[in-house]
Amino acid sequence: MPAELKDLLSDDDPSITLTGLLTSAVHDQEPPYTLEGILETLRNSDLACHLDPLNSLSILLPCPDPAVDSLLDLMSAECSAKEIIIASEENLERLHRAAVLDEEDEAEDDEEGPPKDLAISAQVLRLVRLFSVIIKVPFRRKSAAEMIKPFIPELQSTIRITGGKFSKESGRETILHSARLVDRILEWTQNKDGVTKEEIDACKDILVPFVESVVDSLVHCIHASLAKRAFKQCFPRLGLRENLDSGWEENAEAVNAAISSHSRAGDLLELLYNREAPLLTSPEPSYSEKNFSLLLPIVIASIQANTLLDESLSFLLLHLSQTHTLGRELEPETVIPLCTILPGLASAHPDAFIRHCTFRVLGLVLTVAPVPLRMQILQDLASDKSMPQMRVAVIGLRELRSLQTYPPDLFADSKKPLTVKEIEESTSCFGLRSVLALYFVVEMRDVKNRTGIRDRDNQANIERYSSCSDASSSSKVDRGSRAGGTEPLRANAAHLHSHAVIPLVSLKMGLERIDEQRKSL
Repeated sequence: MPAELKDLLSDDDPSITLTGLLTSAVHDQEPPYTLEGILETLRNSDLACHLDPLNSLSILLPCPDPAVDSLLDLMSAECSAKEIIIASEENLERLHRAAVLDEEDEAEDDEEGPPKDLAISAQVLRLVRLFSVIIKVPFRRKSAAEMIKPFIPELQSTIRITGGKFSKESGRETILHSARLVDRILEWTQNKDGVTKEEIDACKDILVPFVESVVDSLVHCIHASLAKRAFKQCFPRLGLRENLDSGWEENAEAVNAAISSHSRAGDLLELLYNREAPLLTSPEPSYSEKNFSLLLPIVIASIQANTLLDESLSFLLLHLSQTHTLGRELEPETVIPLCTILPGLASAHPDAFIRHCTFRVLGLVLTVAPVPLRMQILQDLASDKSMPQMRVAVIGLRELRSLQTYPPDLFADSKKPLTVKEIEESTSCFGLRSVLALYFVVEMRDVKNRTGIRDRDNQANIERYSSCSDASSSSKVDRGSRAGGTEPLRANAAHLHSHAVIPLVSLKMGLERIDEQRKSL
């Protein structure tokens, strides 16, 4: 069949013949040649340049056959870029009118007509990919802004009108290819000979609203599991039973592409601030206090509107966790609005993970809040009869604060080393020594393993923690030895050193005794 088709296309005007074959393949129930067969023939010959975009694009664009995408890619590579842009603009106008008049629903009700056309959203995606050939069109007397102005605003309007009809997959692909289109146009504009800053700025004035509008219209298609990923990063010891949404990597890639394109064409903070809520895709931010203050009203508005909760909770988790790690406090102007809206979300949202995540965010807010304000908020939450769930949960919030280790944690991986004075004044070593002594006695005497202390999983946990503690305590002893000679009162340096290191030596001996006992089992 490919050989016969190749001979058929070798007549005087192959463009007309090829257009007729494409029309038959799309509309006839039993066409002589399928789109797949035509595609194979064009790939294996030099006849792809005879595709006629002006006449065949309107035939191929609404066709649901998967081979159409490959045919359009072949058309973009081999045919006149100017003709493709003209044909794409004509079809975009048709789709825009159909979207405004909502003709798609009427077409779906017509069961006796030709095969059902592809959804307008899928056709728009194909046009976004086709418009990338604009970079092949020579500038001549027009600037880049003048060349993209006929179709970018109309494409933006069409996506905004039909945004609710995009599926998760088609919306993700549209965001991704729109970002790539913006990148190519910017690169094409900047590489123009003799281009001026005014020309580049005029082009950006068209592209920046386009990117923002596409993301805003298709935000419901984004499922990047931001809050779940941020939760795992901030609370690694808490087992998260919720699985990440399927395809979150692709969704994150699409939005990252949009953010990258916008950062090239404008200001990233402007994208975040001009939208209804921040759009974050990587759980590794480094927010300044200024940016946090700018974005906080948007986050609060999003939570109040029950929209973009994934992005908002991720933003709060990461920033508040960073604030807590750095030992900073939040201003009351920040704490009060958050503690006003978060309890309601943690109490009444139907999704269990959202409730749990919001509860943890509220706990972080209280942790970094000033102490008097924290106690007042806890008292208000415990006495608020309108939210009985929060009255129970506030007990957990109090525990999060009351069960913290107020003495210095000798085994913490702190960037600021403990001084000899801090070690000497701490009571942690004596408490840990007592715990180790109790563990040693129980493990030695519980021969029948009635307490389960000799179970494999318990032994593995103890082995892991004791090895970390042993290494940490050894480093503290060495550090204390070095610090002993640098105390301000050098006359008492040896005395301070001996009294400060004794608890650590005792702790290290307790760990070694447990190791020896375990080896003898």
